[in-house]
This record gives sequence, structure tokens and C-alpha cells, in this order.
Amino acid sequence: MSGPPANVKPSDLLLKLAERPRPTTAIDFPVNGPDEQPIGKCKLWVLRESELHVARAQADIAAREIMGKGAPRGTELSFGYEDIYRNELAIQLVAMACRDADDPKFPVFPSAKSARQALTTDELGVLSTAYEQFRVESGPMLSDMTLDEMEAWASKLQEGGASFGPLSYWPGETLRAFIKFLVSKLKTSLTDTGSSGSPCVDTSQDLAADASSLVDESERAKPE
Repeated sequence: MSGPPANVKPSDLLLKLAERPRPTTAIDFPVNGPDEQPIGKCKLWVLRESELHVARAQADIAAREIMGKGAPRGTELSFGYEDIYRNELAIQLVAMACRDADDPKFPVFPSAKSARQALTTDELGVLSTAYEQFRVESGPMLSDMTLDEMEAWASKLQEGGASFGPLSYWPGETLRAFIKFLVSKLKTSLTDTGSSGSPCVDTSQDLAADASSLVDESERAKPE
């Protein structure tokens, strides 16, 4: 990641952030018309943290209204509430992120309720997945790596003393792919260096466990 621009005073930085255009992308709306073609296009834009707070709050309210007296209290655990909350949060995010194809200042759905009533579960899932993929691709986190990049990272970490700071920017999918890559390299190395007189000790499970803990720590460090 590049740092703040050197020629901008800290007091002007917020103005620069406010002036920047929001990342958008156009997609086919996942609903077909009578001709079996998408009925139109819409744009997705990346939501800001303040909008995510609203989405989470509204999803909690909706889930508790649906659960009624069965809604959890305090630290009570309710799988029903968790499922409803996650589904409602996806609806809230889609309703906010789907914008008019010609003028993204205007939303496709006037409210989350209208999105809930208009979309099927599968249509909502397609839009939610498209939004999450675009969010990762347009953000500062590394979304994927080539084999050469994985090789370079593996060599860097093997040197010892390498900083793990940049790994905090990798989403879970990237870290898991990197773990699989490291395990495959270790298995290949053990097979090549093993002798018929001494059994190979397969430490790939230990490596996977250590790397998985790194994934967990990285994901816990990210803001919700």
C-alpha cells in the first residue's frame, strides 16, 4: 500500500477522501426476462463504514422482530437468530450497494424491505456474492497471488525475521490458498529428501495448524 500523498497536508486529507469518487462496477442484473436475457444492468458501489453500521443495526432490529419473544437476551446463543441476522444483513447490504446503472446516486431498491420482497433467495445470493467480490478487488487487501508471488513470499518467510505485518491485509481466502501452497511444497520436499532407511516425518499438519492460527489472528484483527 502507498502512504498518504506527500504534497497534501494532514488537514486536507479528509477533504481529499470526501472528494474521491466511490468505486463502482456495472453488472448484469441476475433476473432474466421473457427472452431469457438479463432484464437490465445495475451498478455496485463499495459501502462505507457508516453505511455498514446502519446495515448491521437494521439487520439486528429485523431479526429480533422476526424472532419475537424467542430473540436472544444478553449473551444467550440462538442459531435461529444468527441465521436470520446474516440473511437480513445480506439484504441490507445489497439494498445499499445496488445502484442505478445510469446514475449511481440513486439506489435500485428504495428500501431493504422492497429488496426482500422483490428478490428470490438465489438472486439475492448472486448479488451479495458479486458485491463481496467487487469489494475485495477494489480495496487495499490482496485478493489473489500468482505462483511466482507465492514462491517469493515463501522464500521471504523462510529467511526468518520477516515481518508478518503485510499478511494482515490478506483476506482469509488468500491466506488459505497460501497455506495449501506451503503444505504442497513441504510434502514435495519431504518426498524428494526421504530415504528408504528412514521414514519421513510428515509435518505438513503442524504447518497447516500454525498457518491456520495465523489466518484466525489476521481475521480477528480486522474490523467487523
